[in-house]
Parts: sequence; C-alpha cells; structure tokens
Amino acid sequence: MCKFEKEVAELASKLTKLVDDLCEKIKQLPDNDKIHPILNEAGVRMFVIRRRDLTDSWDPKYYHFIWQYEALADLFKRIEPENIIKYWDGIKNRGAIRVRTPWDWEASYLIRLHPEVIKNVDQILEED
Repeated sequence: MCKFEKEVAELASKLTKLVDDLCEKIKQLPDNDKIHPILNEAGVRMFVIRRRDLTDSWDPKYYHFIWQYEALADLFKRIEPENIIKYWDGIKNRGAIRVRTPWDWEASYLIRLHPEVIKNVDQILEED
C-alpha cells in the first residue's frame, strides 16, 4: 500500500469514528420525560402519556424521543459525512424524517420530529 492509500485509509477511518461518536452521543440523549414506560403481560414495552401532554400529533413515535434519536443516528450513518450538516438543516426545515418500513425496504414514510428532539440534536451538532 502506497503512502497516499495509507493516508486516505486513515482519514476514512477518522471520519467513520467521528460519525460513530456523533451517533452515540445522539443515542445517549434523554427520552421524553412526559412518557411513562410500561411492560405488558406479554413482555411488550409500551408507554403511556397524559392526555394533557398530547399535542396535535397522535403518532406515538412523535413522543418517543429515543426512537427518533435512533432513526436519526441510523440515517446519519448512511449519509456521506460531509453531507450530514446539510441533511440536518433540511430535516430541521421540514421538521420530519423519512424512514424505511421494516417490512418493505422500498417503501418509506415521514415521521414528524418533536421540537425537543430537534433542539437536543442541534446542541450536539453545535458543540465544539
């Protein structure tokens, strides 16, 4: 392997680590303190939220910050590192992300992001 190839490999490795670190920080962000996790008899994890804490969205994913953080981290890992900020700006403007359906990788749907999720991810991206 020539010197140029080694340097390119090192830079690619650093970029991968940088994106992985960013995604880990995003996944460590706090969940919505207005939801209360429960486990039903079948062992399925669910959550409840007070009716007064609901907004105009009835989509459970809108209130489940952890799910949104994981979806964002998954998206960031598939994007070229130099495009993450540009992508994030577009996501903030739309207030939503497009996610793939687990049963059909050709299909996707939009999920509105909670404003707190946007604020929390913004804070991480603005860190030095």
